[in-house]
Amino acid sequence: MQFDQATISLSPMNTGHCLDMGFRMFRAHFVPILQGWCLFAIPSCVGLYLAIDRLEWGLPAAAALYALTTSLFGAYLIAGIAPAAFGVPFTFSSTWNMLTRDRFRLLFAGLGSQLLVALASLLCLIPGLLVAVRLGFLLEQRALKPMERRTHERGVRELVKNGFGDLTGRAFFIMAFLALIWLVLFVTVDQAGFVLFKFPLGFCRIAVDSVYMDSVDYTITYIASYFWNDPIVVTTMYACALAVYPLGRLAWFFCYIDLRVRQDCWDMELQILQEAERLEGRTA
Repeated sequence: MQFDQATISLSPMNTGHCLDMGFRMFRAHFVPILQGWCLFAIPSCVGLYLAIDRLEWGLPAAAALYALTTSLFGAYLIAGIAPAAFGVPFTFSSTWNMLTRDRFRLLFAGLGSQLLVALASLLCLIPGLLVAVRLGFLLEQRALKPMERRTHERGVRELVKNGFGDLTGRAFFIMAFLALIWLVLFVTVDQAGFVLFKFPLGFCRIAVDSVYMDSVDYTITYIASYFWNDPIVVTTMYACALAVYPLGRLAWFFCYIDLRVRQDCWDMELQILQEAERLEGRTA
């Protein structure tokens, strides 16, 4: 990875720019991202459907499985996108080789941080978000480590601490934006399944008996049961959530790039390191 081969602009970015860069990278590397999605999402969707249909685990099983799957899928995304941002082709085989190169350390880093976030989220959404911001750049540090001659783990912790408020606001905005996209995608898939194949997947499965429409409590309970226990509805919501996850993860990656550029002058450091390597080569 070389600074002069960067396919992204190493300049300060706001949250909107980070989301825009996430969309651009998603479009540019759609095929390997889709391959990774199939690798992690399809088995987990099948397992979730069976768990709800046979064991009646419901929505909590989907939340737990989502935390596990996104930790692995996120490691795959960063292992591919981080080198791709600096000119290295993003392919399924090269990314998988990078994940297995250091005995799956990148996967374990993503899994460990995600489990801590999940434990904090069990207490409340806000503590989970705060822990996610604190631990949110472990994958980026490991994936971009080959570009740096000195370790930045301690320095990045200080940068996150100094910009904690700004990063928390960005994380909340990205989550809200993803939730909106997820809702639009879920409704679109539901309507498409019903109109094209006469197979309802979400809201179209709900049909409250008119006899009970006068009972508000029954109506709410009846509708909520679909989103809590119905295997088709829960699995569809889960698959849509995994489909929009790459956009948020890529946007968060560019929040890391922005943090390093704004507060650590990382672009200048990379230029200095590259020039030093050039001078060393000429001297040799």
